[in-house]
Amino acid sequence: MLLAALGSAVLVIAACGDDGDSVSAGKPLTKAQYIGQADRICREVEASTKTYSDQVDKLPAGAGPERIGSILDGGLAQTRKGVERLKALRAPSEDKATVEAYFASIDKAIVAYEGLVQAVRAKDEAKARRYAEQADPLFDEQRRLSTRYGFKQCRSL
Repeated sequence: MLLAALGSAVLVIAACGDDGDSVSAGKPLTKAQYIGQADRICREVEASTKTYSDQVDKLPAGAGPERIGSILDGGLAQTRKGVERLKALRAPSEDKATVEAYFASIDKAIVAYEGLVQAVRAKDEAKARRYAEQADPLFDEQRRLSTRYGFKQCRSL
């Protein structure tokens, strides 16, 4: 059961990602440009992290925590890259507070996910469950904020 939750967490956290062509200089993007570029990045990250989720889903029962942890670390690394690329995009000035709240929710979810990975490696199932329970409302908040802003692909980071 814990493995299924971890596999889902990889996809949820990693739905937004890195494509290397972020706009970080010059004037801010329009809202439509921002959403379009962010959703494209998220689509790419989702594809790059699906491998990790699939690997977790295919692990045999009793797979060791090192194996699980290394797979989850790979998905988390892709997620971090993607989030950095998203943050490099120049959001419309009038949307700065909304976008910052969105990224704050993502950052908190990543911290919870990192704790989850550490708990898995430590074979501490109770702690892993606590981190997973912490992450759920953070993912809900991120989805709420992304939907309200207008993202289509970046709803399940």
